[in-house]
Amino acid sequence: MDGLIFILLLLIFSGLLYFFYRSYEKDGISVFLVIAVVLSFVLSLKIGKITSFDIILYSPVYMAIFIAFYVLLEKGNSKDIKKCLYLIGFVCLVMIFMFIFSYLYLPIISNGIAINIKKLFVNNWVNILAFPILLVINVLASIYLYKYTKKYYDHIFVNSCFASIVVQLIDSLVLGFLSLYNILDVTNIFRISLMTYSFKLMANILYIPVFYYVLKYRRPKQ
Repeated sequence: MDGLIFILLLLIFSGLLYFFYRSYEKDGISVFLVIAVVLSFVLSLKIGKITSFDIILYSPVYMAIFIAFYVLLEKGNSKDIKKCLYLIGFVCLVMIFMFIFSYLYLPIISNGIAINIKKLFVNNWVNILAFPILLVINVLASIYLYKYTKKYYDHIFVNSCFASIVVQLIDSLVLGFLSLYNILDVTNIFRISLMTYSFKLMANILYIPVFYYVLKYRRPKQ
């Protein structure tokens, strides 16, 4: 079932990226990023199983965020990138505030949703607080590496894969240990982190076709 969810998320976010860019261009990327950040934030708290591999389920949505920034690197400017960085930071802060408010607020017994959110924060507060910091750092690092490789070899597959290979390894290990250090032993945490990393790279490669078509799209002149 989780394997099907992985594939569906890839297809859905490929379609959303193309739709929002084709409909609204750079403004559409901003809307797309809000959706991707919120969902990846939520999925970063869930472990799933694809065939015999345990992974953190945020991989396909999380990688869509980086593909969106690569589109901005190709089609936008530094002002567009800064605006989107501020946007994802703001979205993450709102999510954190929601979890903290749910934790501090003492819900009545019948308020099941608030109780579950409170438990979610108590059990995952390190991951919840670390996610936005890691996201912003990783986006900045990916932008730098993408630009660096582009200076020497301008090809979207090489540029995006090189940035993902370097940045996502560190991201997967750090987030894996922060999320699971009090639940699993080091061996299992390392195994899940590496499996998550592998599926991130797979998602990055599978996003390349939509990345290519987005870059090739030209809005018809009115």
